[in-house]
Amino acid sequence: MQKRSDATNERTGSGDKEVEETFEEMYERVAMTCFRYLDFKNLEQVNNITPYEYRLLMKSKELQIVDKQYEIHLQAYLNMTAQARKQVGKKQRMVYTRFDKFFDYQKQLDKVMGIKKKSKFDGLAQFIKEQKKEG
Repeated sequence: MQKRSDATNERTGSGDKEVEETFEEMYERVAMTCFRYLDFKNLEQVNNITPYEYRLLMKSKELQIVDKQYEIHLQAYLNMTAQARKQVGKKQRMVYTRFDKFFDYQKQLDKVMGIKKKSKFDGLAQFIKEQKKEG
């Protein structure tokens, strides 16, 4: 059995008594949830999903909300980081004086595209490998 909210209990005068949710109440709750969170536009869409699909869609929506919260907190953190200052003698200076020092756009693009930049140590590693083969 599902416990109704305090507002529902006050309206029915049942106090903390457990009341079974009727099919109509459950259907209305599911329909409103579909319209609110899943961008459904009509009842036909609600009627065409299975309970399993509904649970998956709602779990996915909850995960999207967590992702959005993560993005919001990351943005707040980056705002704080971008405004960071360091003590230089008696003065305070910004840690990041240029945007590209704060965020290397090209580096991120290269990472996504799988482009690996040559390291200054690549030649040294090759030299050591050759020396081991000769030695």
